Amino acid sequence: IVYAGLNEDWGNLVVIENGDYQVWYGHMLEIDVSPGQVVQRGDEVGLSGGATPPTGNSTGAHLHEGIKRRDGASYKWIDPLQFLDASEWLDPPCR
Repeated sequence: IVYAGLNEDWGNLVVIENGDYQVWYGHMLEIDVSPGQVVQRGDEVGLSGGATPPTGNSTGAHLHEGIKRRDGASYKWIDPLQFLDASEWLDPPCR
């Protein structure tokens, strides 16, 4: 975990870094991890559902996910559908 906290646009945000990739989870109701913590696939990092009042640039409950890839010294947003297919998605239970 490279970031876990409040972000102006993403609200309650968790950023997981793995090699040259970062996965961002935003507008969360609750964050259950801390920066520096190591997580594995399937570990719970927080709760979706949004906060009341909403945090970040959000008007309703949802989980916002984004993926970035390292490009030199910075990261750039990528479209995960360019290299993933439906069989590779993990469908976590919603609560």
